[in-house]
Amino acid sequence: MFDDDLAIQISGDLEKCFSKNIIELEARAKRTLQRLGKFADDNTLPVNIKKTTALLIHNVVASLKQKLEFSGQAIEYVKSFKYLAVIIFTKLRWGIFTSERIKKVRKVYREMKNKLVQKYGF
Repeated sequence: MFDDDLAIQISGDLEKCFSKNIIELEARAKRTLQRLGKFADDNTLPVNIKKTTALLIHNVVASLKQKLEFSGQAIEYVKSFKYLAVIIFTKLRWGIFTSERIKKVRKVYREMKNKLVQKYGF
């Protein structure tokens, strides 16, 4: 999309095992990408395939990544994805995201403390 971001989330069934879910997820993702392609074409919206990525969130040790394509070009799978300032990881780990937020809060706190010391001397 141009000048905007789009995230598509497709969920599997909790009752099914991963190997069955991944096949269904691939089919649903392909249908969704076809619809996106039609929408983009109908509305003359370019899609930058180089910036398009896929993130498979799961809890299995070794996952099979199904092949996804958009307009004949392969979509790259990534281990993490940043969307609206939130970093999402394959295993839904929040440690790095939380650490980065804490660093920013500490930096703002130090700056505010320094300003107060300079202004009021305490």
